[in-house]
Amino acid sequence: MRAKGANISVGTDAPTRRGLLAILAAMGVAGVSRHALALAPAQELSEVWPEVLAGDFTTAAARLDLHVTEWPLDHKARINPPAMQFAAGAFENAIGHLEREVHLRRGYARSRPTSTDFDWPESLLYLSRLRAGVSAEIPQPQYNPSLLSLLNNDITLDGFLQRAYAAKEIEYAEIEQMMGLISKAVGQTDKQAALWFTYTRPDPQVTNKELICTARLILGEQALGNKDAKAARWHLQTAIETGIDYLLGFHVAKAELARLS
Repeated sequence: MRAKGANISVGTDAPTRRGLLAILAAMGVAGVSRHALALAPAQELSEVWPEVLAGDFTTAAARLDLHVTEWPLDHKARINPPAMQFAAGAFENAIGHLEREVHLRRGYARSRPTSTDFDWPESLLYLSRLRAGVSAEIPQPQYNPSLLSLLNNDITLDGFLQRAYAAKEIEYAEIEQMMGLISKAVGQTDKQAALWFTYTRPDPQVTNKELICTARLILGEQALGNKDAKAARWHLQTAIETGIDYLLGFHVAKAELARLS
């Protein structure tokens, strides 16, 4: 998976999650385990990858959420906690985070015609509502191509994959150009340092498998929300068969399939 409402302000005097946990620990409030209090905050998915590999999405979500003591500017820091909460099946908790993230994104979607997350937060919000049993309608896509279009059957899987791959290629070309300019500028004074900015495009087959894994996962989750276990197994198994085990979506599909068995 490679982000409560409309009010997104954060008070400067508001207590942080870590502060509240410390207060609860000092008071000895029942229901707060020592394990929960001992968790170390995590900022990156790599920090909670051992938990992901173990299928312990609940602990991973808690550690990531501890880091978000204020509303960070970094999109990944905002999207990681609810993505992990979704993986843990804590759909109600994920909804609050995702509503806030989607609200933030609406402002800059108008100034960016494309995005290679393909409306992932919006799709995850819809799926969280669907899995939680909340009345959920598929929202209008902000970008093209969009996972929302795939979920709404406005585009075929093959059509989505083709357009998404083309968008990725544009992104890679932009990165390649930018890194080339940086390398050239640095190389005027330090040719050795310029090598650090050498960029190699990802293997096309790997890119395609990443897209398949993500698309099949969200279709599988939609099938689960619609109580269609047969379709869910098919999509989730196809996601796993890509072998892209460095994506969170791969491990979510694996866990979901295990729960269906």
